[in-house]
Amino acid sequence: MLPTLIVTLREGFEAALVIGIILSYLHRVGLSSESKKVWIGTITAIVLSVIGGFGVFLLLGSTTEGLFQQLLEGFAITTAVVVLTYMVFLGTFVLFI
Repeated sequence: MLPTLIVTLREGFEAALVIGIILSYLHRVGLSSESKKVWIGTITAIVLSVIGGFGVFLLLGSTTEGLFQQLLEGFAITTAVVVLTYMVFLGTFVLFI
């Protein structure tokens, strides 16, 4: 359980750093009024993550053992690789939505 806690804390600090960088950039270029959108997106992401986590836990429960666990982890890792590859090579940063 301790490794999971450490990874979660590290990811939380990383997310806070990214949010801080975005807010700092908006302030520097004179778009502080747009920071509300960053906070709305942050809160939305947190809420959806919690709902998704509970959903996966309720749906799968303790059935994530053996081969099924490996398949689930493989799917999650593959999805992360596809998303990150898209962001790096094909994605564009959209500041205004």
